[in-house]
Amino acid sequence: MMAVPAVLWNCANLAAFSIDMVLNGIWGRKIKDLAEAYDHVAIPAGPAFSIWGIIFTWEAVFVVAQFFDAPGFANVLPELSPWFCLTQLMQGLWVPLFTRSDPARVGSGGDIWLWVSTVLLVFTAPCFLKLVAVLAALPPLGA
Repeated sequence: MMAVPAVLWNCANLAAFSIDMVLNGIWGRKIKDLAEAYDHVAIPAGPAFSIWGIIFTWEAVFVVAQFFDAPGFANVLPELSPWFCLTQLMQGLWVPLFTRSDPARVGSGGDIWLWVSTVLLVFTAPCFLKLVAVLAALPPLGA
């Protein structure tokens, strides 16, 4: 099997992050209001979503840093990038799905958009955990 050049992983990570940011930019403004409208224990209060500013910042740091030739970075990209791309695309897709949901339909079991966005969120978690496991397995810097 032929190895994928690091620059292709770099570009895939950049593309997935960019798609996530575009989807969040277009549909993300409604999330806080919807979260407050649902008023459900499984949905955090609107201000809790502000953590995503920090998360997106660190994701952007990764996307930029990966283009620089840090020792060993190219070696981890083949294992890390598929999970990073998948979580980025799933995060991004969740936003338009969730924001299409209708809180007025909660009493009748919710609408299809709420359920689809919930299922997507559930499937995003193991992908993110795999990403974390790949990072946790890296040797310490300078080792």
